[in-house]
Amino acid sequence: MAYSMYPRSMSVSSDGTVRAQVPTIIGHLNKTASTPMDLTQIRNVIKKELSLFGPTTMAFPVSEEFLHYSSGVFRPYPQDNFEKRIVYWHVVRLIGWGQSEDGSHYWTAINSFGEHWGDSGEHQNCLGYLLVILFLTQKRAELK
Repeated sequence: MAYSMYPRSMSVSSDGTVRAQVPTIIGHLNKTASTPMDLTQIRNVIKKELSLFGPTTMAFPVSEEFLHYSSGVFRPYPQDNFEKRIVYWHVVRLIGWGQSEDGSHYWTAINSFGEHWGDSGEHQNCLGYLLVILFLTQKRAELK
């Protein structure tokens, strides 16, 4: 079962005519709360997911500069008009989080590009960038 932050649908037939709505973690939490969650609360839900259930997957849109990432916290550059520069959607294994020397928060993930890409196959993504576009999948129990 896939869980995403924002409602979306996916094809369940080879010709693309039959689509299913994908349930959302943040959508469910926002429906049951008195006010929508802010980015800090969303970040804490994702951290709790990692702490309770271990690594999970995350899909996000990437631009050309992501393919050339080598180290440090990845931030799309320039950040303006990022949506127009999306090349494709990519999936990585989310394994943790941290805070860089400049104080920005990031997610740590393992990529499928191999050990010669990024930091020996790992990379760090700026939290602000990914919070808006993050999707989680996990065999999981309910968050408590």
